[in-house]
Amino acid sequence: DGIRLRTVTGVQTCALPIYFVAQRMTGGQFNEFSTALSALGLLVIPALGLQASFASQAAVADTEEARRQLASTARGALGLMGVVWLGIVGWWLARHDAMREAYQLSHPLSLWLVLLACLAALLAPVPLGVLQGRQDFLWFGWATLLNGVGRFVVLYAVVKVLGGGTMGALAGVLAGSLAVLALVLWRTRDTWLGAGGGFAWRPWLRRLVPVTVGLGALTFIMQADAVVVREHLRPQLTAAEADGYSAVRTIGLAMVFLVAALTNVMYPKVA
Repeated sequence: DGIRLRTVTGVQTCALPIYFVAQRMTGGQFNEFSTALSALGLLVIPALGLQASFASQAAVADTEEARRQLASTARGALGLMGVVWLGIVGWWLARHDAMREAYQLSHPLSLWLVLLACLAALLAPVPLGVLQGRQDFLWFGWATLLNGVGRFVVLYAVVKVLGGGTMGALAGVLAGSLAVLALVLWRTRDTWLGAGGGFAWRPWLRRLVPVTVGLGALTFIMQADAVVVREHLRPQLTAAEADGYSAVRTIGLAMVFLVAALTNVMYPKVA
């Protein structure tokens, strides 16, 4: 009859949003939602190195020439991520039916909600990195909070009030992602709309690729298991067992991310 996260000791406070969602999704929907989030995490691997790259570049952009170069690089990176997203859309369209069958999706529109959230997640690291590099931690922090609050508000409205399931939860993810993207683009508009300068692609890629590969490897290790379980093991599990697996792994991920705030604050200072 659902997941009893209250049996997990020591992490009840961190697990409250998970508990709220899990207890109101029946029939394995929480496992579907959790798998969709893991798939989203894998899809945005190409953008993982962008935030660190732009944080380091923005941290030392203390001359007019450096600021012009930052503006050109930001526009180039946003365009590149747009091309990457179009490639993902094309691949998704080609495999739409096969993926829906393999992952036992309850509604075909869930694929498109993940795709739209993917676009926002691919673009957001550029302005987020600029904010981080400027050490504008007030707005950087509000953007991070808005992502969680936006998700939770929509989750509450759709899952609790309207009785929605996976679709409502994914709508919350999309709402939070779009709100963050709009906020950080507005806050850094002077950069990506500013006068441009030279954009040295090769040095930029030499800095970007190692960070992306390193973070991508970590992301793959942390997220791929959910996709594998959904595709290969889900038929052998009951709905409660699948949801329980997703709940426990989500708590584990949350505990890892507790240290993210410290690294975000220290990185530009070190740079």
